[in-house]
Amino acid sequence: MEIQMTARHMALTEEMRGFVREKAMKLERHLQGDVPITFVISEGKHSHLAEISVHDRGSDFFGKAELPGWEQAVEEAIDRLDKQLRRHKDKLIRNAKSSSNRELSLTEGEDVQAE
Repeated sequence: MEIQMTARHMALTEEMRGFVREKAMKLERHLQGDVPITFVISEGKHSHLAEISVHDRGSDFFGKAELPGWEQAVEEAIDRLDKQLRRHKDKLIRNAKSSSNRELSLTEGEDVQAE
C-alpha cells in the first residue's frame, strides 16, 4: 500500500502521517497488491476536510468528510471509503458465485440431454 499525503493551508506533521498510516491499515484488507492511496487534508475557517482516493482493480473509490477536527475528518472519510470497498468486494464475490452456479447448471443440463 503506497500512501501519498498532502496538507492544504496547514503543516503536515509526523503525528498526522502516523495517524493516517494507522487508520489506512483498515483499508488494506479490501485491497489487492500495492495500491496507491492519496490523502488530502485541508483546513478551513471552522472545519477540516479529509479526502481519500484509491484506484483498485480498475475502479476508483473516493471518501470525503468535513468535520471540526482533522482526526475526526480522517476517520470519517476512511469509514466511508471502507464501506464502499466492502460493498464492491461483496459484489465481486457475489457475481463470481452466481457465474459459477450458472456454469454448473449449464453443464448439468448438457449431461441430462446427452443421456
